[in-house]
Amino acid sequence: MVPELVGAINCKGDTGVSESMTMLQAITQEERNSRASQLAESGRLHMPDFLENDTAAQLHRTLTDLEWITVFNKGTDNYEMPRRNAMAMRESERDRLLADIRSRARSQYQFFYLRYPIVESYFGEGEDRGPLAGFFEMMNAPETLDVIREITGEPDICWADGQATCFGPGHFLNQHDDRHDKHDRVAAYVLNLTPEWDVDWGGYLQFFDERGDLTGGFRPRYNALNMFTVPNRHSVELVAPFAGALRYSVTGWFRRDDPPGNIGGDS
Repeated sequence: MVPELVGAINCKGDTGVSESMTMLQAITQEERNSRASQLAESGRLHMPDFLENDTAAQLHRTLTDLEWITVFNKGTDNYEMPRRNAMAMRESERDRLLADIRSRARSQYQFFYLRYPIVESYFGEGEDRGPLAGFFEMMNAPETLDVIREITGEPDICWADGQATCFGPGHFLNQHDDRHDKHDRVAAYVLNLTPEWDVDWGGYLQFFDERGDLTGGFRPRYNALNMFTVPNRHSVELVAPFAGALRYSVTGWFRRDDPPGNIGGDS
């Protein structure tokens, strides 16, 4: 499990986190200024070596052992199914489900991948906040959010939500811009956690202009945090059927609205 941090965060109160337990690589003021300029200019940013090496390795191990949920959509309706249930489906049922997903993907927004709900687990009933509680608290530590506020130029960022994702062969996320009617999103983040990823395996985070032309992309490089402002048209490229690894990441959004409760310490 990722080491937990001490402290609590709520936009309506003061918080504290032990400096000795931080898991982020140090970011100099010069690097902050440079990254702020890059984000302002292009709307996206690549930050290599985001975590300490031991922390990244530990987080990767945690992701490989999660109880994943298969997620897909039909129009605006989202569906979730424990992966073990999906694997237990009759072959004919699974083939029909995949055919329907691929048919919709030809002409409309569609996604199909595995996820683990970090926020829902953290704020759920009981004392167990989930195996990714430490990472969630780290991303919401005051020193982390201060860096993000400076890089984005958005002083009103209050917290970061999050989910773990796993894209295997055949998984994808069609292009969209991350706008949400209820969530006040400032910027998205994707922390990649697959140690080796070949350029031919797909799974790139891709960006598009208003004409649908590709303007750039990021390989899911290990321990790199990719950020982009919202709205921003992007997709996760289809993972090739011959991909030799699973594309693990933790993703989410830095937001201006309040979190569902205290983050860190006692809820």
